[in-house]
Amino acid sequence: MPHGLKKWFGRPGYLGWAAVQMARYKPFGLTVTDAAGKSTTMDALEVRIANGAYHGGSELVRTAVDDGDIVIQAIEGTWRTKLLWSWGLSLIGPDHVRGSVREFRGKEFRIETDPPLPISIDGELLAETPVTAKLARRVMHMIVPA
Repeated sequence: MPHGLKKWFGRPGYLGWAAVQMARYKPFGLTVTDAAGKSTTMDALEVRIANGAYHGGSELVRTAVDDGDIVIQAIEGTWRTKLLWSWGLSLIGPDHVRGSVREFRGKEFRIETDPPLPISIDGELLAETPVTAKLARRVMHMIVPA
């Protein structure tokens, strides 16, 4: 959502902006390639790269941080209603989301889209596909409650 709209409408503005974007939304070609070079190509509606359990305030992934994997979730297909369905399931929890996404787990992935698309990182458009996502061990030291 553009910063100016955030300032005026706050959190409810996200719903309005999402409706505008949904009207313009088009599926895209997605190719996910793992570290071994195995590629999977599909039509997709959304792709998420996760190294933690939460995405957009909803728990979508189980054990990504604990098992040291990057998790790629792709909403496969061409119907916008499937995207809305998956978003709705995300409000219930990660076990329900799994039935609506295709999931890849590993230490490194190359993600390509046709056409190239912007990548949102924590709500900011900071990069564009193609991109390689890989696990960087011991980059940050963290203290977490037991």
